[in-house]
Amino acid sequence: MNKVLVAYASKSLQVQGIAQAVARALRSRCLLINMSDKAFDRDVGKLEDYRAVVLGTPVKFGRAHSDFVKFVKRNKKELTAKKLIIYACGGASPEKCEDRIKKKLPMPINKASVLYFHFEEGEKVDPDALNNLCREAERIY
Repeated sequence: MNKVLVAYASKSLQVQGIAQAVARALRSRCLLINMSDKAFDRDVGKLEDYRAVVLGTPVKFGRAHSDFVKFVKRNKKELTAKKLIIYACGGASPEKCEDRIKKKLPMPINKASVLYFHFEEGEKVDPDALNNLCREAERIY
């Protein structure tokens, strides 16, 4: 239980790049993986083996990536017991985007303590927001 799971659901270079930055901040203390990979479940194993979880998803037309939603629903019991950070790229305003994602989360997680980060859609990621996300990921470790 010494690792952090850093998982993202996207082919977007922005979502992937943010996950890679978090993984670099955590160094060898994490598993970085795309939720869309066919071997995702096998490679991740049991969530109880992770100290914390960082999840990333794009938000398009008010919807989180389907692999993100499936993963959260399938693992709601385990995720409620974890330190959890969620970041989203795109969507409307940060408040609307966060609200839409929280509505997709199963109830126990929705009420749990979840740190949430929002990044504007586009090629350039706000370096201050990225640094804050990486700092929080290091802190929860």
